[in-house]
Amino acid sequence: MVVQSHESGVLSYQRLKQMIAQGYVSTEQPIREDQIQPSSIDLRLGKYGYRVPASFLLSNGGKVAERLAEHEQHYYKFSIEKEAFLEAKKTYVFELQESLALPSFLKGRANPKSSTGRVDTFTRLITDRCQNFDTVAPGYHGKLYLIVFPMSFDLKVKEGLCLNQLRFTTTDRKFRLTNDELHDLHRQTPLLFDYQGNPLSSSSFIFEDGIFLSLDLSGETIGFRSKKNAKPIDLTKIAGHPADEYWEPIKKPTSGKLILDPDFFYILRSKERVAIPTAFACEMVDFHSGIGEFRSHYAGFFDPGFGFGKKGEIKGTPAVLEVRMRDMPMEVEDGQLFVKMVFERMLEIPEIAYGVEKPSHYQSQGLKLAKYFV
Repeated sequence: MVVQSHESGVLSYQRLKQMIAQGYVSTEQPIREDQIQPSSIDLRLGKYGYRVPASFLLSNGGKVAERLAEHEQHYYKFSIEKEAFLEAKKTYVFELQESLALPSFLKGRANPKSSTGRVDTFTRLITDRCQNFDTVAPGYHGKLYLIVFPMSFDLKVKEGLCLNQLRFTTTDRKFRLTNDELHDLHRQTPLLFDYQGNPLSSSSFIFEDGIFLSLDLSGETIGFRSKKNAKPIDLTKIAGHPADEYWEPIKKPTSGKLILDPDFFYILRSKERVAIPTAFACEMVDFHSGIGEFRSHYAGFFDPGFGFGKKGEIKGTPAVLEVRMRDMPMEVEDGQLFVKMVFERMLEIPEIAYGVEKPSHYQSQGLKLAKYFV
């Protein structure tokens, strides 16, 4: 059995491999080793996509395939076996290659991958009979589908690309850390550092059962703003796009303040450096109304070992923020609280740590764009 009745937490790399071996995760094409991360599995686009009028859920039951069939008369189905073009601000649904046969004691939660979020592309996992986006109910048996909505840029995609990832947990909530547990953990193994590598005092950033990061507007270049009418981004080409054709660097404001405009997408970073010990996984909360009317990230999963390494040899890495305002502009300033992160216990320490055994584009990142740019 993958999980024993007394266990609670997020499934690790080795448990994910067991799930695949035992048929809980299946696919016609074998799952590649590079898809299996310390605390999640990357999911691959299947052969077909569908242009649809809007995203949807299936709150009253039913199957995704049935809903897609309703749109066939007015919209269309297309193959991505070779390559396909996705237009910005249009909605698409893709069949994913992976299917699930979960036991009743496991559930799933999905997020876009970092490289997907950093090109302002919004993804939502859906399943048959789903009542919530990006969640897989305990005991679910069936196909997986991905809603894709490019916001700023047109895209080129192909079968087999991984745009999102799926994390599995036990069905209880005991593994999410409270304020007291976070304070204790930070005293034993620091979670946040300043840019000189010094641990920060937990009293200033731990509350609401999470840790809060602030915005860094102090560097010479403090972020990037998306350009309009850029060429399509080919997601099969790593380092294949000149950054200056897609992004406008944002220089340090003399006032220490920056106005975020709803018409643009921003890449910014945290003032703090984050370290995730290998016994824990982390997720960034995408929206917190008390902080502001904006989405602070698209890709929220942080794997065990991010900014930490295998044994704490890394003294934190800044969190890159994928920011889009909702309806109105907002003025922000250096050091302003900007995002909340929650910590969860792993069932066990993964055999691999983020960016150690497998190369990562973002382990020692500063203010870094997606891997598609040079």
